[in-house]
Amino acid sequence: MFDKTIFKKPNNNVVKATMNEFRGQIYIHLREYQMDGDTGHWFPTKNGYAFIAEEIDSAMKNLGDKRIGIEGYEASKWVVQDYGDV
Repeated sequence: MFDKTIFKKPNNNVVKATMNEFRGQIYIHLREYQMDGDTGHWFPTKNGYAFIAEEIDSAMKNLGDKRIGIEGYEASKWVVQDYGDV
């Protein structure tokens, strides 16, 4: 559904954000990837996290931030949650 490199680490690994749907839930994954020097392919490392989209909203509420908008959730292809100035 979604796969984007969001930053490169000093060790040349990259962190990718991906999103997929499973059993009606939208999952957001942040995972570190390492390149295989022989093949040039990127492979996921053990370093990473997966969140259900609602968990991010819950965590932000616990931090005292209130979501002021959400878009794309119903389409299950992308999600933008607006918290104003964080």
